[in-house]
Amino acid sequence: MFVANGGGNAVVEFPLPAGPGSPFVLPGSGGLVDPRGVVFGPDGNLYVTGTGATQGQVLRYDGNTGAFLNLFATTADNAPFGLRFGADGNLYVANLLSASVSQFNGSTGALIGNFVVPGSGGLDAPRDLIFGADGDLFVSSPGSVSGGAVLRFDGLSGAFEGSFATGVDPRGLAFGPGGDLFVASFGTDDIRRFDGITGVFEGIFASGGGLDGPVGLAFGPDSTLYVSSFNTGQILHYSEAGAFVDALGGNLNSPRLLTLAAVTPVPEPETFALLLAGIAAIAVRARRRLVSVDS
Repeated sequence: MFVANGGGNAVVEFPLPAGPGSPFVLPGSGGLVDPRGVVFGPDGNLYVTGTGATQGQVLRYDGNTGAFLNLFATTADNAPFGLRFGADGNLYVANLLSASVSQFNGSTGALIGNFVVPGSGGLDAPRDLIFGADGDLFVSSPGSVSGGAVLRFDGLSGAFEGSFATGVDPRGLAFGPGGDLFVASFGTDDIRRFDGITGVFEGIFASGGGLDGPVGLAFGPDSTLYVSSFNTGQILHYSEAGAFVDALGGNLNSPRLLTLAAVTPVPEPETFALLLAGIAAIAVRARRRLVSVDS
């Protein structure tokens, strides 16, 4: 698991299910200042939002070593937060100060434009964003304009579609194993669960273990939940039922969003064709075996 350690100007890695944290991206590497969002790209490298002198930045680091690779993109304002790659391969970044979501070419980092225009649907101070199973984009909007809500935008056009989840002070977002949306509610110190289709509030999922100012959250491979506790400098671990399990770290400084692991790179067309050919050959052999056995 990889955590944007904001006050430490670094990214910290924690082995799962439990283990001491260690620096993955060293403090200040590549000019990293106040990291807030982390995500692995289709290329297997780590992308991190940080604050620049006059503009925000998306910095790219080697996904295996944490070594700085390059400045991938500059953002619309000096406070970029969450970032995600879409199904189209492009990168989407939540801009806190300009209340917008920017879209960048996922290969070159070139700015495509505002995917969600400033203030659309009452968007204010967005922190995290995530694509749903239907392809729509969900953005946490804790600012006063929206009254604290998760807003929903068309996944192709960025047009506002409505407030999806309300009654929450949202920061990090994650869809759970069953498809429900889990939201880190910073001001109420808990994780709230909403129906993943309707947005209906289903209750408080987790709040124990001294959780204080939750920001980032992610489900592990065993379906348990990890949450960054901003004010205590910890990563808290909860069971599938939301019961507190244990705490990781304790030496973090303003931990924010987190991510679990690198995604599997998309195969090149030639590789994919070979893979399909191999699968077809295996199927033919299996069918021949079945025919010989049945006859």
